[in-house]
Amino acid sequence: MNNLSLLPQIGQILSKLNLKRLARKSGFECRKPRKITAHNFILALLALASQGSVALRRQAQLIGWLGEHSVSKQAVRERALKGRGFIQLIVHKLLDERLPTASSRSF
Repeated sequence: MNNLSLLPQIGQILSKLNLKRLARKSGFECRKPRKITAHNFILALLALASQGSVALRRQAQLIGWLGEHSVSKQAVRERALKGRGFIQLIVHKLLDERLPTASSRSF
């Protein structure tokens, strides 16, 4: 299965999260983004994650394609450095939704 074919499914999962709030809370976004939105950043990261390593050039190309404009790999690198906490919040939220809590499991 092509990684790009997963984009609609990943987008549906991400639409359930309040990405703007999480991006601001983590410091990923301080003002309205011009080119690299939180949604496109995470969408590209997750789509490319199955390749083992996410190259900045490839992520920049995919973010640019999603946002319909060009994005430099340097801009993606800057966002990735700011995005560490943001990525952790996203993973935490996704795991909270997917894993049952200890109190809801019956033994």
